[in-house]
Amino acid sequence: MKVGKWITLAILAVLLIGEPFPPLAKTIASVPGKGKKVREVGMKLLKFYPEPLPLKFKYQPSPEVTAYWKGNEIGVSQGLISLTTSEGELAAVIGHEIGHAINARVIKEFWVSLPSYSSSFCASILLGTEMIGLTMKLTPVPYPEGVEMEADFIGTLLAYQAGYNPSDLYQIFEKLASRSGKGPVPKSEDACPPILLRVALIKKEIEALKRGQLVPPIVFSIFSRKARLTPGKYRKEQLISTCRFMGYQIKVDAKGKREIVKVKAPCGKETRFLILKGKVEKRLKDP
Repeated sequence: MKVGKWITLAILAVLLIGEPFPPLAKTIASVPGKGKKVREVGMKLLKFYPEPLPLKFKYQPSPEVTAYWKGNEIGVSQGLISLTTSEGELAAVIGHEIGHAINARVIKEFWVSLPSYSSSFCASILLGTEMIGLTMKLTPVPYPEGVEMEADFIGTLLAYQAGYNPSDLYQIFEKLASRSGKGPVPKSEDACPPILLRVALIKKEIEALKRGQLVPPIVFSIFSRKARLTPGKYRKEQLISTCRFMGYQIKVDAKGKREIVKVKAPCGKETRFLILKGKVEKRLKDP
């Protein structure tokens, strides 16, 4: 009797909706679960940025291999998620899109305060002339496309702080590179620098993070007015090595045990730090 009931319900389902069960990508068990994971990873990464960002994270049940940032929304497709084998790889993708959102916010802020500079010039603020110059020597990448490396840079900072396996942060991009000529690839691939070049830069960044030569809180304190450094936690050498990694200009004014380190970004913005007894005491107010 029970079996007959189920058969009857199945027949009715076919008559009403054309198939006994909805596609797997649209079932309650899959879509909400993946959507929840995308949101969880996104919110976890945002905890390591010093300013609130009103971003929404969405799962897209599309077979296309793509992720996007648009306004306050970040989306990741089923096609891209299917390539990931760890939460860390998903974090690398979402972190990259968060990087675009942060970069746009920084550019907007400096465009308002520094109207004499072009927005394309200010776009280099996160990597500076040294890193952008390195990539330009290796491959002829149109200048505005440096924002892809900048997004990688920020995403890696966030994911590294969140404790994800460092190798996961570039392996997903190696997978994307290996897909070239083997089916669907990200829509934006033609407009991006070569993915393997980006992988090389991410690896360089990770090594600097491991050695303590690149300090995420110091990076964020340079271009976020709301960032606060713990007094005495970081050495003057870490501040200088972090700034050099990004290609920023550095000038040190010494007065006894008190020093002022002036950091100048490519777009002309200057950030000053107070150094006491060789330790970073605080970021000073903008001049």
